Amino acid sequence: MDPHHHCPHSGENRLAYLSDDELIERLRREAKFETIRAKQTLAGYLKARERQEQRHKGKGLGQ
Repeated sequence: MDPHHHCPHSGENRLAYLSDDELIERLRREAKFETIRAKQTLAGYLKARERQEQRHKGKGLGQ
């Protein structure tokens, strides 16, 4: 386990000690990960919706 875990500077508090440049860089990196995750989620949602629409179309043709 992290030996610095009990340190008051761990986690969120440590952000207060970063320089502006470090903070911006960290936020930019996190935003990039969030964007990637959002795109993957959206892609998965669109695929699922497409499959559902095709299923409905298939039913419609059968009638």
